[in-house]
Amino acid sequence: MKKRLVIIGEGSQDIGRRAWFEWQDEAFKGDIPSLLERLHELNGVRYPVPFVSITLEETQRQIASFGRSGRAGKLGRMMRDGAVRAARGDFVFDGERVDPLAVVMIVDATKDQFQYVIAAANDAALECASQSTIVPVVIGVAVHEIEAWLLADELSRIAAFGDEIGKRPLPGSPEELSDPKSVWRSLHGQTRSDPDEDARDYWLRRRAAWLTLRREVARSRCPQFAAFESGYEGRVVKIL
Repeated sequence: MKKRLVIIGEGSQDIGRRAWFEWQDEAFKGDIPSLLERLHELNGVRYPVPFVSITLEETQRQIASFGRSGRAGKLGRMMRDGAVRAARGDFVFDGERVDPLAVVMIVDATKDQFQYVIAAANDAALECASQSTIVPVVIGVAVHEIEAWLLADELSRIAAFGDEIGKRPLPGSPEELSDPKSVWRSLHGQTRSDPDEDARDYWLRRRAAWLTLRREVARSRCPQFAAFESGYEGRVVKIL
C-alpha cells in the first residue's frame, strides 16, 4: 500500500472538491493541497506527493462508524481525534485504509478562539506522540481564516487578480484583518467574475495565489504561517 499525506481541513475549499479526484481538474485541488505543493517546490521536492484529504466533520463520521465514541462537538476534541486516528491509519478512502506518510491539519480561529485552538492543536500533537506513532503530525492555525495567508504576498494577489487590483494595499496586516475571506471576495469581485456563477475561476485564482506565494513574505507578515511552515519543513519535507 502506497504511503500518502493525509490532509485534514474544515471544508471543501480547504481540502479540495471531490471533483479533483474524479476528473483530475487542478482548479479544484483546494487550498491546503495547493499550499503544500508550493512548499514542496520551494524545498526542492520535484515530484507529486500522493495525498488524500478529509474534512474534520468526515473524520467524526468515520470514527463513529468504528463503533466507538467519537467525542465530537468540540473543535479541540475533533482535532485530537482526527489527528490521532489519521496517524494510526484508521481512515478509509475508496474502500481501503490509508497508510499515512504524515498528517497535516489546518484550522481557522478567531482572535477570541485563538488561545483555545492553539492549546487544542498542542494537545492533539501530544496525544499523537503519546500513542507512539512514528507518523509526523503538523497542525496549523490560521488567524480568522486561511485567506490571511493567501493575501499576505502582493505577488500572490497579482497572480490571482492582475496588476491593478493585486497591487492595491490591504486595509491592514493580514492576521489583523477581522474578515480576510471578505477581503479576498471583494478583490475577486473587482475582476468582474462572479464567484457564485463561475466557481472554477474562483478556485483557479486561489490556486494561482498559492503557487506564487513567497514564503519569506508570508513568514514576515503572518506569524502563524511561519509557525506552520517551520513545523512542516522540519517534520514532513525532510521525509519526502
